[in-house]
Amino acid sequence: MSNVARPSVLLRLLEHAGPVPYELKEPVYKELLADLGNHETIFKSILYGAFDVYGKLDKDKALKLLSELNIDLDTSEYEQLMLKLK
Repeated sequence: MSNVARPSVLLRLLEHAGPVPYELKEPVYKELLADLGNHETIFKSILYGAFDVYGKLDKDKALKLLSELNIDLDTSEYEQLMLKLK
């Protein structure tokens, strides 16, 4: 993330990075994980990657990462994602 002039740009891009291979997104997720304010964006990125026609997702790694996020688990989006990943 140090190559990005504005972290807000990176966060916005992550929401639309479904087709990007998970292995390329994973280091960014891990770097953003320390800030609780990024957890919702990480969740949305995983969600969109799971449902994008060309989405790239490692189910096992995504499930592990989801367990580390401080997000609302009582949403229809979370429920749909969990069904998709199981």
